[in-house]
Amino acid sequence: MLRLLEDTTGGAPVEDIIALSALNVSMDITTFLNLNPDVIKALNVSTVISLMGQNKADLKLFENSTTVRMWVAQQYNSELAVLGLSGGKADPVSSTAAPATTVTTVLTNTTITQTNQTVNTTVVWFYMFVLWCVVWMDHWFLLQESLMHFLALPVVRAVVVKVLVVQQNNVLDEIHTFPPSTVTAVGVARITLNGPSLLGPF
Repeated sequence: MLRLLEDTTGGAPVEDIIALSALNVSMDITTFLNLNPDVIKALNVSTVISLMGQNKADLKLFENSTTVRMWVAQQYNSELAVLGLSGGKADPVSSTAAPATTVTTVLTNTTITQTNQTVNTTVVWFYMFVLWCVVWMDHWFLLQESLMHFLALPVVRAVVVKVLVVQQNNVLDEIHTFPPSTVTAVGVARITLNGPSLLGPF
């Protein structure tokens, strides 16, 4: 049977050779090299491996032959690596790489935009806070200055002195309820109350 195949496959069309690869015939390297060159070019790595079976390692031994080199040049390097062969075509670039890059770019641009908006909002709030502090401090200084002018009025000074004197008299009235042992302390307190420190700068 094998001898019959060797005699008849030389001019077989590619369809018959592909069908033969499913029959586990283990075609030898000599028969493979005698196939129609156009048929060999049309066979992919998977079909050749199935066609040659246990003899597929012989392809490495004959890798420098014109027929094997011609066939290798039509295959992808990643597929030839299974047979230990090289010198084929570069592997195709995945078509999904570009959309993935586009999606990544869109996401990056969105992130940058959101970050810029956050920074701008933070800057606006900071300037508003600084402005509020300036306005508040300005009003505080004005209030403090107005209060100092108010306390400098003679009438206000007289009222303040009168209030302090009343408070002093109230303290003295409460001293009479103290035990005798506190007389010395009361005397000291009275001197302090009658002193200039009571009225401060008035």
